[in-house]
Amino acid sequence: MLLRRTLRVSSVVGFRQPNALRFLSTASSDAEASVPSSAPSEGSSKPQFTKEDIIRKALVYVDEYGWNDECLVRAVKELDLPPLSHRIITRGAPEMVQFVLHEKAEHVSRTLKESYPDSGSIEEFDGERLRTAIECHMNYLQPYHKSWAEALAISLTPSELPFTTQNIFRLSDDLCYYSGIRATRMDWYYERAVVTALYSATELFLLTDQSQNFVETRYVCYLVRCVAVVLMSLCCGGVGHFWTRAWTTTERQGNRPSRSKM
Repeated sequence: MLLRRTLRVSSVVGFRQPNALRFLSTASSDAEASVPSSAPSEGSSKPQFTKEDIIRKALVYVDEYGWNDECLVRAVKELDLPPLSHRIITRGAPEMVQFVLHEKAEHVSRTLKESYPDSGSIEEFDGERLRTAIECHMNYLQPYHKSWAEALAISLTPSELPFTTQNIFRLSDDLCYYSGIRATRMDWYYERAVVTALYSATELFLLTDQSQNFVETRYVCYLVRCVAVVLMSLCCGGVGHFWTRAWTTTERQGNRPSRSKM
């Protein structure tokens, strides 16, 4: 009897898979069951969404809910994604602000390249082009007018300063490039500081602009052009050169906007 039981147990053990093979087969079956379907099946037409799609949809809600995760949650819900899909936006609101600033820079660059294809060849400062560039930036920010102050506060937090600094350098480079500023030596720092200060002043004014269609902001863009002509002329040619250059540039580029027409 004992011998029969021993033979039965040994026969059963002999047909068992080795531990390594058993682990591999179990792991492979579990993997097959847990692999997400990155592409829709043949009979399914459900669209696939990226991080950019979620952020774009979330930006629709920033004026109502502010720059926070609530916008991402509502975007995920509207896109009919799993409830925790917004977690792929790991940095939350700062990543939304970063996305807007990057898209704004790309949009303005495309617009100015189409409007001024000769930007790389001009050798003299053009105040009208600087006004156009700053106005393009302001036009892009108008949909976020009510909540953009919060976005600026987020961009100035210590964790976001590296990206904010990089964005400021790119902004000043683009403004100088498209307005014909070709500075050398110390002028490089001075002129980029000037255009950055003028841009920042215009952006801060936009936050308080309550006029219809932001006509006051466009008027400020004209004033920025005049101030830029003054500062650049003082930098490049001194006070004597300033009056000639300032008046001839203003007359040549003219078309000061009137508030009644705007």
